[in-house]
Amino acid sequence: MRKLFVSITVLLLSFLVLPAQAQPFTYQGRLSDAAGPVSGTVDLRFRLYRNATGTQQVGTQVLAPATHVDEGTFTTSLDFGAVLSSDEERWLEIDVRYPGENYTTLSPRQRIGAVPVAHKLTGLQFTPSGPAAADQVQDVRSISAFNVLNGPSWQSFTPGVSGTLDRIEVEAVTIESGTLTVTIHAGVGLNGPVLATSSVSLSQDSTATLQFNNATLLAGNAYTMSFSSTFNVFLYTTISPIPGTVAYSYIPTFTAPSQWVFRTYMRPPATISAMAERAASAVEAQSAPWSGLTGQAEVSTPAIGTGWQMFLTNRSTSTWRGGIRLADNGFLEVTNNANATAPNFARLNGTGAWTAVSDRRLKHDIHAAEGNLAAVLKLQPVTFRWNNTDTLDLGLIAQDVRQVLPHLVTGDESKENLTVNYSQLSVVAIGAIQEQQQKIESLEQRLLDQTRRNDDLQSRLETLEQLLGATK
Repeated sequence: MRKLFVSITVLLLSFLVLPAQAQPFTYQGRLSDAAGPVSGTVDLRFRLYRNATGTQQVGTQVLAPATHVDEGTFTTSLDFGAVLSSDEERWLEIDVRYPGENYTTLSPRQRIGAVPVAHKLTGLQFTPSGPAAADQVQDVRSISAFNVLNGPSWQSFTPGVSGTLDRIEVEAVTIESGTLTVTIHAGVGLNGPVLATSSVSLSQDSTATLQFNNATLLAGNAYTMSFSSTFNVFLYTTISPIPGTVAYSYIPTFTAPSQWVFRTYMRPPATISAMAERAASAVEAQSAPWSGLTGQAEVSTPAIGTGWQMFLTNRSTSTWRGGIRLADNGFLEVTNNANATAPNFARLNGTGAWTAVSDRRLKHDIHAAEGNLAAVLKLQPVTFRWNNTDTLDLGLIAQDVRQVLPHLVTGDESKENLTVNYSQLSVVAIGAIQEQQQKIESLEQRLLDQTRRNDDLQSRLETLEQLLGATK
């Protein structure tokens, strides 16, 4: 039994919804279990509610079976219909499971605000997702059909347009009742990652229509649909490849070139353009909202306490997660470790000065730093010119600093540029000044002691001279 899912972080990539016509929107999330970021395939269920904790569900449940997860990150397309076409916020509840196991409901629900397209943001142009249209059409029959139960049957295809796979139609014949399942793989064959799965119930000769709403395909890339069932399903085929279609397929017990009879329907993606319809005049700019001036929506939240208003995630690693917030006390604060309970952060105040967290309560094993003066004396300030601008500058060479204070130099010289923590060099300089002052005070004390000894010797010498003079 695998460990339960413990967290999910989500990012709504783009709403594809208009006030008068609801469309799917792309949804990206980061999924972890007790062992860390998930990689593989999971089944997902999505439901909308009117609030964060209530039981009043809005619309119908959306399924995303066999969703591919890569190092914790997954992307899917959700279509709840017109329930997202108003200005009311919704709360998204997600169930997740590994195939064959029980679902786990993730908590808390994720808030979905009012639909951005409905707001008609100033300076942004929106093109909604168009209706689904036939893309790859291969519907010529030259022989009857082959049974899917005979073995692993599949057909590859290459979309002519990029967008969301809406549905696939295949010509089928059966005298039984049962379910036909089609799975979409990336690449040619069955070894590529699973992108989506859909099933349809069959009871007679018919066109089997399989609906997909969570597979984003790119024009010119190859994909494969694989067919499986638990009863006899015969799919019509054509012996010779049709010009302009993909010539890769696998049909058990049949060796001549052949392809399944199928049709794919693609829905083009919605687009958002940041180009304004016309330039704002100075008068308009004076009163326009920030979103209209920058082309980006303003991040506005209630008081956040110690939370973060924005996250920055690098999909290549799960170690670090950036965070940005405008704190309740007005400071702009930034961290590269927002996952930590009490992360260190840098703070920008109203005068443009950066400060860093340095509270004693956050530290332990505190000792006085030693050897600062010796280190400073080994550092060599230099003047130089930057290669890219020829600008004259003053500073240190990172490689030289690393020989003396390696913990103040960051980077791997074999693949990136080295950086120096100049702010901590000031702490080293303070320590060096203090050590120098201690040496000066020690020398002054030694000089004072020597002066006292000299005065004592001088006094004794004078006394001896007086005694010698008295005996003459």
